[in-house]
Amino acid sequence: NIPTLFDPIKSQYQAVLSFFQLENAGMVLVPSVKGKGDIKDNPALHDAYELGKNMDQRIGGVGTRTRIPRFKNKVWQACT
Repeated sequence: NIPTLFDPIKSQYQAVLSFFQLENAGMVLVPSVKGKGDIKDNPALHDAYELGKNMDQRIGGVGTRTRIPRFKNKVWQACT
């Protein structure tokens, strides 16, 4: 059962977000990825790319050129 499989991961993720007062930007959860090449040609790769692209746009399109200070919740709050 996939929801049961990812429940502990989701719970921990939500706890971290709550502790640091961060916004949930989204998740891409993919079952049955254990070995090298298991993710190849999986539609989840596109989902992960789109999530990353959306995050980049929400923080002003900084891409990889600018480092975002770690655990600075004001950065994430300003993006909403």
